[in-house]
Amino acid sequence: MATSLLLKSAVMGVALMASSSLWAVECSEVVWDPSVLAQYPNIGDLCQSVTERDGKQYVEVEGKFVRMHDGKARIKFKHSDGSYGKTFESKELPEDYKITVNGKETLLRRVQRDTQLTVYIPSDRFMLVSDIAAANAYEMVEAPAEPEMPKTASWTPLLGLLGALGCGLGLLMTSLRRIRRRA
Repeated sequence: MATSLLLKSAVMGVALMASSSLWAVECSEVVWDPSVLAQYPNIGDLCQSVTERDGKQYVEVEGKFVRMHDGKARIKFKHSDGSYGKTFESKELPEDYKITVNGKETLLRRVQRDTQLTVYIPSDRFMLVSDIAAANAYEMVEAPAEPEMPKTASWTPLLGLLGALGCGLGLLMTSLRRIRRRA
């Protein structure tokens, strides 16, 4: 009887130790792939929590939606100190790509600017994963700098307009002076 109880206790202990909830990975324990660190050296600062699925680690991060441009999502990730990092851009996303916002699935193209997002990044590559269960992952890259608008305006048209107004004013004054002399 005592051996049976001891054996049952040992089996129960092994089962509990194998439970993933006891072995939950914390943010500081995530081992990032060097390619991910090369793209985002401060990626460890983004971590909110770690989720494991099918033997793969996914880090939950918060971000701010910047905009959609040419079918690509631009997102700024939130650091642990509350600041936002550089803008990163996804590879081209399908038109019907959905993301969870405030507990509701929403088409990404309909998300408003500065909306807070929660997404997942696998530890082995820099990808945007909106739903771990669906595993719809899209690669992220640093967004190119916003193109500077061409400088097409100059002071020349304004100076021409002022000159034309000055000539018109001169003609008006001359006409008024001549009309007064006749009268």
